[in-house]
Amino acid sequence: LEGPVAIGLVAVGLTALVNAVNSMDGIDGLIGAVAMVVAVVGIAFAGPAGWPLFIPIAGACAGFLVWNWAPASIFMGDAGSQFLGLLLGTALLAGSTGSTGSPGSIDVVPIAILVAPLLFDTGFTLIRRARAGRDLFAGHREHLYQRLVHGGVAHRSVAAGYAAATAVTGILALAWAELAALGQAVVLVGLFGVGMVFAAWVSQREREAAAAMPAA
Repeated sequence: LEGPVAIGLVAVGLTALVNAVNSMDGIDGLIGAVAMVVAVVGIAFAGPAGWPLFIPIAGACAGFLVWNWAPASIFMGDAGSQFLGLLLGTALLAGSTGSTGSPGSIDVVPIAILVAPLLFDTGFTLIRRARAGRDLFAGHREHLYQRLVHGGVAHRSVAAGYAAATAVTGILALAWAELAALGQAVVLVGLFGVGMVFAAWVSQREREAAAAMPAA
């Protein structure tokens, strides 16, 4: 796609990523760890053209995590997380070259795969709230990672799990261009299936935690 349509899609995509990063910054260490993994993968994903952006981002996130890892003593806040989301998104777009290799060509699918843990959690939560008739713009604590914490999983474990998941999707993103069409379809279907299994497991943890609570 070219021209205004491409510009519009990029604007929507960047806005979605900025809001996903912001909304996922709700427990100690999670978004800092995930962003660090994205930046490290971005170093390989973008090649030398992206190093001036991704290396400082990865270093900044690593330094930040020293104090943001649970129990955290410093926090990003909205200004920090939104800026980080915008910086990651623009760095990925600027460093990506499409499968045709033509100037200005961008492969958006591997970018989406790389940040799939963020996008899936945010998208699943929005759809779940919409189906329940809740205000999509109201504050809440219904993200999958927040529900995991409510289910008794420690902040550190949840943050480490999302970072590990991002490392896996990062490997898939790097391998994307080398996969045949069937392999790419398997990756997409597999990621969605794993996401739905994870969402079901979160619900199970919630039910177990609620059942274990003493009666009032």
